[in-house]
Amino acid sequence: MLESIKLKISKLLALAAGGNDEESHTAMLQARNLMLKYNLTDSEISANNATGEINNKKVTNNSVMRTKLLWWHIHLAIVIASHFRCSHYINKYGSYDKEIRFVGLDEDVEIATLFFNFGVESIKYNSQNYLNRKEIKRKWKRKHQFKNDYIEGYIQGLNQKFIEQNQSESLELILTQHALVTEYYSSLNLVNIDIHKPKKAADHNSWIEGYNEGKKFDKDKKRIN
Repeated sequence: MLESIKLKISKLLALAAGGNDEESHTAMLQARNLMLKYNLTDSEISANNATGEINNKKVTNNSVMRTKLLWWHIHLAIVIASHFRCSHYINKYGSYDKEIRFVGLDEDVEIATLFFNFGVESIKYNSQNYLNRKEIKRKWKRKHQFKNDYIEGYIQGLNQKFIEQNQSESLELILTQHALVTEYYSSLNLVNIDIHKPKKAADHNSWIEGYNEGKKFDKDKKRIN
């Protein structure tokens, strides 16, 4: 049975490659559900490991992104970490050099990183498409403010979709963070780093457009057998 689950996840991840349309969103969400339920990692899927069992729990502290971080990179990291049994924090090396790190069990950090990268590409693709609309191009002086409204809505929509999936698939208990992770994260004694607040147009329509796009992870849109 486990082999068939791995094969199904492989198909879903292949379908999700690119991260730029509703079908790929659906596939990614289905893959998340199965990987969490069966405690499988991306590397185990690729290697076709027959057991999928993790006997020795190990906390991992991995870099997810290091660059001139945009505000939405951090907001996305917060959402992804919270839905994959991970914690996150920011390292600051300079004014334009910051790093997002995920803390969690090996398998959880691996899956969370996979979904974070998928989310980054999806947001870039969809927000650029939004900017290319004629009605937004006409507002070119404030286009980036409208883009920020759109992205904020998108991330909230994605978060809401995860919440709905957790409830419909009864994942709440599965998503409880392991005590080892909580203990390790507390031991880091981290200092909060202020998140830059973007300039926004406060345009409700842009926010709703993004929110609806973020919620398009419709599990019933496409099924892989």
